[in-house]
Amino acid sequence: MSRPSPDEALEQYILDAKNKGISFKQLSTSRHFLRQLLGGLRNVSQDGAGYRAVTEEITRIIPEENRSAFLSAVREFFPYWNGDVIARPAEERAAPPAIPPVATPVYVASEQPSFSGMSTERGGGTIETTAANLAMAIVRMEQDPWSQQDVLMLERQLLQMRSLSRYVEELKRLGLPDSNVQLRSRLMKFLLYTIRDKSQNTEVYRLGVDKALTLLPKQDRWHIFVSLAREFFYFLAATPDAGSKVQVNISDEEMLALLEG
Repeated sequence: MSRPSPDEALEQYILDAKNKGISFKQLSTSRHFLRQLLGGLRNVSQDGAGYRAVTEEITRIIPEENRSAFLSAVREFFPYWNGDVIARPAEERAAPPAIPPVATPVYVASEQPSFSGMSTERGGGTIETTAANLAMAIVRMEQDPWSQQDVLMLERQLLQMRSLSRYVEELKRLGLPDSNVQLRSRLMKFLLYTIRDKSQNTEVYRLGVDKALTLLPKQDRWHIFVSLAREFFYFLAATPDAGSKVQVNISDEEMLALLEG
C-alpha cells in the first residue's frame, strides 16, 4: 500500500479523532499544530529521524503552556503520516459503530415491581448508610487503575494483546514446547508494558526495546531479546508473513539466561 500524502494523513487523523468524540476546540488546535509540523517536514528526510528533528525544532517555538498538547498531537499523528495506520473508506470512518439494541424487560402483571410505600430500610441499613457505602465505593473506583484508562489507552491495549495472542497461536502451530511459548510470551508482554502509554509506531517500538535492554542484566545476552522483539514486531504490525519471521531455534535456556542476575 502506498504511503498517503501529508494532507491525506492529516485528514484521516482529524476524522478519526472526530469520530472518537474529540471536541471541536481540541481538533482545531491539533490541526493548527500539525500544519506547522507538516510545513517543516517538507525540507527533511521522510523518516522517523526527520520527523523527530522537526518536532524538536518546532517545540522550541511553541509556548510552554501549549507544548504538552503539541507533543501529544505529534505522537498520535506519526503512524498516520508514516502510513502505519491503514486507510479506510471515508464512509466507514464517518459511521459510528452500531450499538446493539437493549432488550426491554417484560413483566407479567404479578411480577411488576411496586414502589409505593417502599421502606427506608435496605439490606439491614438505612438509606444514609447505603449512601455512605456508595460514596466509599465510588472513591475506591476512582482510585483503581481501571477508571484511569481512556478509550485510546484501551484501544491500544486491545491491539497489543491481540497481537500477542496471534503470536502465541503461531508459536503453538509451529510446534514449539509450551515452556518455550510461555517464555517468549512473557518477554514480549514485558516489552509491550514498556510502551503501554505510547502510540504505536516503529520509533516507539525501537525505543521500547532499548528501554527493556537496559533492564536486562547481561549485555552479552541482549541479542536474544532483540531477536525476539524483531520477530514479534511483525505480529504487532499484522503483516501477512509474520509466521515466517519466527526463529524457532531460540531455546528455553537462552531466554532463561536473560532473566538471570
